[in-house]
Amino acid sequence: MDHAGHQHGTVRGRTCHRPHDRVPGVDFIRVRDGHVASVEGYFDRRGFVEQLGLQVIVQPYEMGPVSFGSSVHMASGNDARLGAFSVTWIDVRSDAEAAQVVADTRAIMPELARMEGFVGFLATQIGRRLCTITAWESPDQPRQLLQAPAHRTAMERVFHQGFALGGQTGIYVSHRTDHEWTRCESCGAMLDRSEDLSTCRCGHAVAARPPMW
Repeated sequence: MDHAGHQHGTVRGRTCHRPHDRVPGVDFIRVRDGHVASVEGYFDRRGFVEQLGLQVIVQPYEMGPVSFGSSVHMASGNDARLGAFSVTWIDVRSDAEAAQVVADTRAIMPELARMEGFVGFLATQIGRRLCTITAWESPDQPRQLLQAPAHRTAMERVFHQGFALGGQTGIYVSHRTDHEWTRCESCGAMLDRSEDLSTCRCGHAVAARPPMW
């Protein structure tokens, strides 16, 4: 007992390692007068989240002129050469509007996957700006989006329901697509994948050509 009549406690720690999920942690047990007064448990939250198959990325919002965010990529399996990119960005006013854009994007992605000439899709969020870059075989194919239900709903929200601060859309045609290279797993030589190769000069079988986007 101290002069004010309060009991003093001690904190004892022990490292826990669960045998099945193997999440490291520690319990802090506070003891007063030989009795357990409280128990506080802490565990490796990053390890727990990663065991669920989720990423944990810690980064600043900004560092000088550089801003940080997140991105999502969807591949189609279409290995055709690129002919154009459709690029959009939208500036939102709140986290709620950003969440709505993300939900709209998720609804549009299955529509994209079914469209002729679709090659790949990239969505990014940096602060309050959300962008998409979609790769196509030709510059006319992005017009298919104008008839897609989820995309039309998102456009209606922006142009007729007062959603977001502003944005832009555009089509960018590929000026030049250089050769694609992959390395032979056997001899280490770089292989020009614009050629129809089945084997390297060393005789080793060539791996499947990765998608361009």
